[in-house]
Amino acid sequence: MRDSSRAEYRTRIHRVLVYIEEHMAEALALENLARVACLSPFHFHRVFRAMMNESVNAFVQRRRLEHAAREIHVQRHTTILEVANRYGYENAAAFSRAFRRQFGASATEWRRSAAAARRARLLGEKERSRSKDGKIGTDLSDPVWEKLTLRGTSMPPAAEPARPRIERLPRVDAVAMHYVGTYGSDAITKLWMRLMAHADAMGMVDADTECVGILHDDPAITEPELCRYDACVIVTRPMSDAQASSLVLPGGDFLVFPFVGAPSDVDPAWDAVYRALLDSGYQPANGPNLEWYPPQPILDPGKGVFRCKMCVPVVSL
Repeated sequence: MRDSSRAEYRTRIHRVLVYIEEHMAEALALENLARVACLSPFHFHRVFRAMMNESVNAFVQRRRLEHAAREIHVQRHTTILEVANRYGYENAAAFSRAFRRQFGASATEWRRSAAAARRARLLGEKERSRSKDGKIGTDLSDPVWEKLTLRGTSMPPAAEPARPRIERLPRVDAVAMHYVGTYGSDAITKLWMRLMAHADAMGMVDADTECVGILHDDPAITEPELCRYDACVIVTRPMSDAQASSLVLPGGDFLVFPFVGAPSDVDPAWDAVYRALLDSGYQPANGPNLEWYPPQPILDPGKGVFRCKMCVPVVSL
């Protein structure tokens, strides 16, 4: 009963997290968020803190500022005041104080140089902690590897993705396991191993299975210990149990980049994604980046070579 109860709380809090991201510029009153979670306000903020290790208010303010920081850095044609207003700050002075408190620099300094300096620091830390294993690891049973590995194919790692394209991704149901911490950690490798072993035992894995990694945060902005990642297996109908949550990937328009490589190639590939985005006629939309794994995504288990589509949610400029 205890495991199933925890799974139910995970599902409810995930519903709140999705709601927050979709209504970032709104007031987001505690009572409304509690209603989304089907909990009383008195209990909701305590449950949220227990699950997320942050208060609701701290989480909302941090995510607003991280969204704003990303836009200030990437969308240089947009004024800082416009960005502040978009994320619920009507007062420029209040936004300035909150931004400096969060990032140790003014928004103007961030746009000029501080964002690049923070990016170099955080991504350097990420690379030093990166697992040497593949995205899903090497300790799964042979039958599972047979389902996930594309046999008879030899493709070298690629430092940059192929030509990008705009693609409408479908709405899909998935089962997921969740992680909070440094991207690139071997904890994500272990998360994928647990999920795939569990999904296979539940009869969800075959040669046609697709998987999705959801990157909720930008590791060049969010502190490493607060980054969130979901490992997902796409399913034909909603389902959940004591070990995995049920969630929906809403789909939509994405800038999609085919990728083939090893874990060490991932960060340079994402850099290439965003360089191409600048000339695409699109801008990032609210929503997480995705790593969409096709059937049989593993090309070389020994070297950790895999293939996926790197997907950035977009809207027209």
